[in-house]
Amino acid sequence: MKRKHFRTIWHPIFYTVIKKTRPRGYEVQYEVPLGTLPPRADLLMLRKVGVKQGKVRELPSLFNRLGEHTILEYKGATATCEARDIDVLLGYRDWE
Repeated sequence: MKRKHFRTIWHPIFYTVIKKTRPRGYEVQYEVPLGTLPPRADLLMLRKVGVKQGKVRELPSLFNRLGEHTILEYKGATATCEARDIDVLLGYRDWE
């Protein structure tokens, strides 16, 4: 009998964790188009202007490293970085 292979779709889980643990002063958006399709970010987190940043209580190793502009590319536990991933990252850099 052939075993079924199940894959976990991590983006909704990652989004939920980030949304629930983000410090005050951040907005998180899900499935945000970055221009004309197909380029699309799984989630977009924006530092709110004019809002005092809250204390980081959850996931400090993530939130304390965020700069004024930070691109996050989530890779699941079984995903590996591939050569084409650098092209995606550079494409985000050029996004207006």
